[in-house]
Amino acid sequence: MIQTKNNYAKEVFNGDIGIITATSLIAGLAVMIGYLVHLLGDLFTPPGVPLLFPLKFNARVPLVKTGGILERLVVFPASCVGVVYLTVIKTLFTKLWRY
Repeated sequence: MIQTKNNYAKEVFNGDIGIITATSLIAGLAVMIGYLVHLLGDLFTPPGVPLLFPLKFNARVPLVKTGGILERLVVFPASCVGVVYLTVIKTLFTKLWRY
């Protein structure tokens, strides 16, 4: 039997295309969410964020000074707690619910 490119692809991947596609989608969503959260964080600093870039307008809500006391005592610890929650606790509970 002569193998064409389509048969070869089916034989090599053997259904893994769906897993690769889902992983790529999750990674893309993670990057997009990280980017949007970063922009949101920059929005709360005095320089702001140029949301309408060609225009000379920076959107800002100056609540947190970069390197200031609020950032060191509130923002950084809250970020650490959020990362631990999302990576450790959420993953642990998700795995426990499966069994």
